[in-house]
Amino acid sequence: TIETDIGKMNKRVNDIRGVKESDTGLAPPSMWDVVADKEMMQQEQPLQVARCTKILNAGQEDAKYMINVKQIAKFVVSLGDRV
Repeated sequence: TIETDIGKMNKRVNDIRGVKESDTGLAPPSMWDVVADKEMMQQEQPLQVARCTKILNAGQEDAKYMINVKQIAKFVVSLGDRV
């Protein structure tokens, strides 16, 4: 069928180009823009991942969220611009 032919052709093209599937989800190093990444890291403060454990005043405009930042502390916060 056409679909299997396209799949075979795609595999052949990828084999010739040297494209490999990555289990990490990262792009190949040839596609990295290290200079732009370093510049962005200097401009912005890195975000942290937290788990929301409780919602205070749920459904109201002044709702607060109890979050737990692993191995650091627990905080009560409101939503920010980037959340």
